[in-house]
This record gives sequence, structure tokens and C-alpha cells, in this order.
Amino acid sequence: MVEEFPSELQRLVDAEDLDGVLAVTTADEIARTWHRYGAARERTVDHPDWWAVELLLTREVFKRKALYRELLLKLVAEATDDAGLGAVGAGPLENLVSDNPDDLAWLEAECATNARLRQALANVWCAGEVSDSTLARLDTAAGVRLPRPRPRG
Repeated sequence: MVEEFPSELQRLVDAEDLDGVLAVTTADEIARTWHRYGAARERTVDHPDWWAVELLLTREVFKRKALYRELLLKLVAEATDDAGLGAVGAGPLENLVSDNPDDLAWLEAECATNARLRQALANVWCAGEVSDSTLARLDTAAGVRLPRPRPRG
């Protein structure tokens, strides 16, 4: 479905017309397209699948927390390998991670039953961006210690 009109989807994303995007595609297709772009040999903003990546960077999609969370879960489900899960963690999931209590509680609850989400979370670099207590909770949710920068010197 999406392959037929990527330029129209790109136009809708550029206009941050999220309702327009959702009128012609699904969360599942957005996730598949996002991963297809990640697997592409040449990744540029001119690539026909770029719209899915850009969509997850727009203010509009991030304002709709329920949709953003749904897309994160779809991205995790569509990842075909460890690299795909790592990309989700280092990209859209990392953009969600903060000291926001609602986002943190959602992430903890989802990670409790979703091993693939825990694996993606293990790739998030957020030390220095969140409080120590949030970082400890994220370590617990991921089941591993999240990456930290090396000490200087």
C-alpha cells in the first residue's frame, strides 16, 4: 500500500499532517517502512522510505503519546534482528525516555512483559539526561545496566 505513494506520504509528513498520514497507512506499515529504511544500503532524505523516519521525529506524533507508544511497540515487534532492536532503542525509544513519570511507568509496565522492548531499552543512552533515580529504574526495566559514558581521564 505505502510503496504506491511514498511522495504523498512524505508531503503529509513534511506538513506534519498526522491525520492525513494515518488516513492512508497504518502503524504496522509505518514500522515496516521505518525498518526498511534502516536496512537500506543508501540512506538519505531522498529515499522513498524516509517519510517513516521523519514521522517519528515530528512534534505532532510525539504530542500524541498513545500513538507514539503504539508505534514504539510496533517498531519493536517488526525488528528482525538485534541491530533493528538496537536502532529502535537508540532512536525513537531514546526520544521517549525522560524523567516524565507517566512515560517511565508505561515503559516499566511494558518491559515487565516484553523482552524485545527490554532489549531495545538496553540500547538507550540517557545517563546525564535523566535523574539518577530514573536511570536506576530504567536499568531495572531493561534488566541490565544501561550504557554510561566512560569516566573522563
